[in-house]
Amino acid sequence: MERRKKVLDEIACLAYGLYERRGRAHGFALEDWLEAERIVMERRSGEIEQEAEAITAGRKAKAAGATKTGQAKKPAAKKKAAASGTAKKKTPAGKKASKKTE
Repeated sequence: MERRKKVLDEIACLAYGLYERRGRAHGFALEDWLEAERIVMERRSGEIEQEAEAITAGRKAKAAGATKTGQAKKPAAKKKAAASGTAKKKTPAGKKASKKTE
């Protein structure tokens, strides 16, 4: 949340600078704000790309660690069902599972 406030503050300061450069002419607030947003996002695009690459690298490393140990992740429900022997048996498509009554 703190980062968002910093970005908004940066945009506001830049938009005000654009307003002043225009000679404080009224009626251009939206244009100034949008131009300031564009400039700030261009400046920060490198930071965003680096963060995205770090996240991707972390996920790849985590996935590689799971496959090296030979343990692929299973959803928790399937693990529990498999452990308790209550896993549902799959039936071929179009056929109904038959119930045995004894």
